[in-house]
Amino acid sequence: MQEVRVDEGYKSGLSAWMEKNTKLKLNIIEKPVGQKGFAVIPKRWVVERSIAWAGRNRLASREYNRNQDVSESFIYLGSIAMLLNRLHPKE
Repeated sequence: MQEVRVDEGYKSGLSAWMEKNTKLKLNIIEKPVGQKGFAVIPKRWVVERSIAWAGRNRLASREYNRNQDVSESFIYLGSIAMLLNRLHPKE
């Protein structure tokens, strides 16, 4: 990872701390001028939708497993199932 994208809420102090303590670049994404309310932040939407989808996947949403590898496997299996459903949707 080379870059961390954040919204305007992280403007104060975080960039100075990151420059001092890490090698990561902080990219603050701001709303367009004049925008009120919700604004789509590029690429963040993809991550948020992926997390929301994983929460809907029954195997991945329940944390019955104490083993991290098993939980990761359920995420992979759910992703494979989603891709297969997109390639051959049920009619």
